[in-house]
Amino acid sequence: MSNNSATGGPLAVEGGLSREALEDVIHDLLAGLTGLEGALIRPRYQPKPPPQPKPEVDWCAFGITEAAPEGTQLIQGDGAAVLHSQASLTVALSFYGPGGDVLAGRVRAGLQIAQNREGLRAAGLAYVSAGAIIAGAELVGGSWLPRFDLTLTLRQAEALAVAIENLACGRHQLIANS
Repeated sequence: MSNNSATGGPLAVEGGLSREALEDVIHDLLAGLTGLEGALIRPRYQPKPPPQPKPEVDWCAFGITEAAPEGTQLIQGDGAAVLHSQASLTVALSFYGPGGDVLAGRVRAGLQIAQNREGLRAAGLAYVSAGAIIAGAELVGGSWLPRFDLTLTLRQAEALAVAIENLACGRHQLIANS
């Protein structure tokens, strides 16, 4: 059993999206905006990465590279407390293949349309900005593959439960135990 404010000790903060759940939301957004098949949109860091697509295939690798806190506020109500927190998430996107630059442009343009951001809102995320598309290349198997990088900034808002009992709770317990 976890502690609460009446028992003392550290208080667990419960709730929030896992990194995997955040990646699922971002994956689905990218699939919708680019039209790429789901298997061609991959988390950047995987324990067992799948084989790399052929050079003539367009695909995307993405990863959350930073989660910077922006603020928190603890709100106590009748018998419960909620910690509201916000963080700025940096998402690095790399597009590979002959149409990588076009796909990066589709993502940046597509995020300007409110309807395209609904999936983000449902997960407690908001679109903030998209950076410049930066052209580069990677040497893979003795060949240079074109790569186009784009950085997105998203804002994450979470409401997390905290086991803090207020004075009204304590009063109710005293009356119930009398």
